[in-house]
Amino acid sequence: MTQKFLCFAAAALLCLVSACSKKEIKPVSTEVEGPLSGAFTVVDEVYPIETEGDVSTVVIKLKRTDVSLPFTSETVGNIASPNDEACVLAGIGYNLLDAAGDEIKSCPADKNQKAEKEVLALLTLQPGETGTLTLTFNKESNPTEFKLTSDMKLLRTGKVRFDGAIGKYTVKNFDLETSFENGTIKGQYQYSSSPAGAFLPLTGFGEMQKPDNGVYTFNCSITEEGNGAMRSGAFVGKLQLTRDSKTSPYYYVLEGEFTNFNYEIFKFNLVSAPLTDTKEVAK
Repeated sequence: MTQKFLCFAAAALLCLVSACSKKEIKPVSTEVEGPLSGAFTVVDEVYPIETEGDVSTVVIKLKRTDVSLPFTSETVGNIASPNDEACVLAGIGYNLLDAAGDEIKSCPADKNQKAEKEVLALLTLQPGETGTLTLTFNKESNPTEFKLTSDMKLLRTGKVRFDGAIGKYTVKNFDLETSFENGTIKGQYQYSSSPAGAFLPLTGFGEMQKPDNGVYTFNCSITEEGNGAMRSGAFVGKLQLTRDSKTSPYYYVLEGEFTNFNYEIFKFNLVSAPLTDTKEVAK
């Protein structure tokens, strides 16, 4: 009887010691800071820290909200591991804090290569879906809280279709690709009213600048092809990525002046189709 009691007491003590030594971490806030703010929320709970050797990890849960993002699952890439096909690079990083609230580790989004696959999966979540993010750190760090950060960089628009008018002429099938990094544009369009006709391809190169309000201004020399001839002209104006509300899709607005080869000036105002996935997202 005494031996059984001692075994039971030893087992209970072992469980108590294990429970006391189990480390946990919680979010400072459920918000993800940075340009992706509002689109994700951290599931508010206390997370257990797992340790193997000198490395500790914790798996955080994030939920995608209905706040829209300026990219689709087809156009986004991970900012920590850029690829040539992405139009937008984005990512999620983290900061770890100790019991005093002091930062003991910072892993910005563009340095978070260890969670590369998880981050890309998070960026392609649909509203209402939940994903995970693994935070990695040295076991001696002893963090008690964490906060998530984000970053984003627009590289180019990708192929975007606009509708609107150039001067008194309405246009259709106006497909345009713009690079924010090197200022190049290329595309094609048709006039839907006189003079109606074939597609008019155009290419151009110039300056592209982004002020603090998020509106890109450009000044591009362009070459337009049509009726067997090549004609030079210029695009001067602004390109803005915008949305009507926090939950509505983003779209581009292109406006300014077009000067044709005859030095005629036409004002243009074009609006793109909403940025949405062109194919069904695989579940």
